[in-house]
Amino acid sequence: DNTEIAEAVDRALKACASQLKGKIVRAQAAKERRARKKVLSRYIPDCARAVAAMLTSSAAAAEPPSKRARHGVSSASSTDGGRLWSVDTKWETEVLGKVRDGSVTEATIKRRLEEHVDRIDSEQALEYSMQNKEGLSEAVHLMPVGSAHEFAPTLHHPTCALRLLRGNAFGKFALGRQ
Repeated sequence: DNTEIAEAVDRALKACASQLKGKIVRAQAAKERRARKKVLSRYIPDCARAVAAMLTSSAAAAEPPSKRARHGVSSASSTDGGRLWSVDTKWETEVLGKVRDGSVTEATIKRRLEEHVDRIDSEQALEYSMQNKEGLSEAVHLMPVGSAHEFAPTLHHPTCALRLLRGNAFGKFALGRQ
């Protein structure tokens, strides 16, 4: 009799330890995500200011940056005809036009960077939760109201196990009867 009690206590302690471990792991992951987001968010104003300054000076220049880059590198030392990178000139013209007309500003860049950090943070949180299925499952117990009940055989599925009451246990509230 004492061994059964000791085994039940042991199982209960192991279950509690397992639940505590899961909570601690989830809390640490959330703390790491918040810290990563905080670090990224700290640099957003400086990055937005630098990108806005670069775009403003590029928009004010006589030639777009892609043409200046081609002329700035000697074609003899470059294998791609003097280009530093491939540029979509249509996109470049469009962006510089938006900078000139004021629709792309430092505030716009800052807002878009913040949105990107938030989106990436959300995606990483979802990816983490999908990899660690432990946080997605929860034991649910539904107990019958009356004291007289009889269980049907347990139904097993990869995502859950159901232990249903037999139809006669419902009395006048039997399922499927009106």
